[in-house]
Amino acid sequence: MPDFGLTDQGFVAPRSIDLVEQIRDEYEARTGLSIDWANDVFLGILTDVVGEVMGRQSEMLQAIADSRDPDNATGHQLDTLAGIVGVTRIPAEFSAVDLTLGGDEGTFIEADSEVEHPNGSLWYTQEDVEINSGGTVDVLARPDETGAIVAEASSDWIINTPVEGWDSVISTEDATPGRDQESDADLRFRRQQSLQILAGGSVSAIRANIVPLDGVQAAIVVDNDTSDPAVVEGLTLPGKSFAVVIYPALTSEQSEALAEEIYRRAPAGIESVGDEDAAVTGADGFEKTVRWFVADEIDVDVVVEYTGGSDLKEEIEDAIEDYFAGLLVGERVRVLAILGILDRIDGVISASVTLNGSPVDVQPEITEIAVLDDLTVTEI
Repeated sequence: MPDFGLTDQGFVAPRSIDLVEQIRDEYEARTGLSIDWANDVFLGILTDVVGEVMGRQSEMLQAIADSRDPDNATGHQLDTLAGIVGVTRIPAEFSAVDLTLGGDEGTFIEADSEVEHPNGSLWYTQEDVEINSGGTVDVLARPDETGAIVAEASSDWIINTPVEGWDSVISTEDATPGRDQESDADLRFRRQQSLQILAGGSVSAIRANIVPLDGVQAAIVVDNDTSDPAVVEGLTLPGKSFAVVIYPALTSEQSEALAEEIYRRAPAGIESVGDEDAAVTGADGFEKTVRWFVADEIDVDVVVEYTGGSDLKEEIEDAIEDYFAGLLVGERVRVLAILGILDRIDGVISASVTLNGSPVDVQPEITEIAVLDDLTVTEI
């Protein structure tokens, strides 16, 4: 029988079957009896029950032991380990959209009134408002769930909470997409990256400090550590320079925070490059110019044909939207990755996928990010 408990190989927890065997061996050794341990006799049933109860306790001990290892820890335990090195899980955020409500002057519209975008997503106003003398009033709205819920600018919103005197809803700009709570896998990866921060301004350390910033949904950092210009990931960089590419475009306040973070993490004597810039006051009191790129969106039309039942359509759409929401700057959109997602949906028998009319991957440049444009899911 193998050794259990704390061993040279770590903690080894006995299983229920191991505990039952230990109990029965110990009983026979102490009594000198040879026992019938069949599962339909009293002692057989009793030792089975005791072994199962102890086995659940053993599994709990194993989970506690595993929670001390970042590679095995999950949830709150992983949060604790990440917190030790100063990394906190990126929280979920709501999408948000600015709406203009139209109607009769003086019409009062309560907070939490529901409107529907033409794409079917539901949004709720965030404050009480009253339509002014111009016949309109502006209000912020958001969904009741976090995540990257999209809503393009539209004049075809539907009012689901009827109010006398309120007759229109318009958005002139696309909604600002939210984000899901950072997954265990992403937090584990970012924790590992953060361990490089103390070593200096590596590209991993710079990215690890940029990703958590307010407004940043995705980021990548590349550098050229040679003295001569070089093409890195398709981007031409001067000698001794690095480029930060973020998505999406930020507000002025968010851009200032980004510039400060880039400046703090940049290696001495290494130039930052990009189309966007901001001035940062250095420790010496002089202004420094910090530069970065904002990734351009590459629209991707996705067509899925599948067999397995019409009730799966919404689940397939949600899964593909989640896949696109998690793409990194410059990351390839892979047909096989989408097919793999569909294969994990219970009930899908077969499926085909095309991207922009072709069953071929879409590869953005390093200064681009793929976004879902039109999604068509058809049962065949």
